[in-house]
Amino acid sequence: MAPPYLCRCGKPASTQSAVGVTSMKGIVFVEFLEMVESTFSAEMADDIIDACDLSSGGAYTSVGTYPHSEIVREGPAGDL
Repeated sequence: MAPPYLCRCGKPASTQSAVGVTSMKGIVFVEFLEMVESTFSAEMADDIIDACDLSSGGAYTSVGTYPHSEIVREGPAGDL
C-alpha cells in the first residue's frame, strides 16, 4: 500500500505547477464550501472567503487546480 501522501499510482497526491506551487484539485474546495454551507450557513462560507486574501477570490470549479495554501492557511478566525 502506498504512503498516504502518494496516489495509488505512486505519484505525489498534489501536483506541481510551472512555478513550483503545490496545488489541489478544485473538487476539494467545492466540497469543503458545500460542507460549510450545509453545516453552518452560506453566510458563514462567504464570511470565510471574505476574511481571507485568496488569489482565486474564492471562486472554484471542481475541475480547476488551485494553490493548496488557500485551504490550509489560517485566516483571521477571531473576526468570523
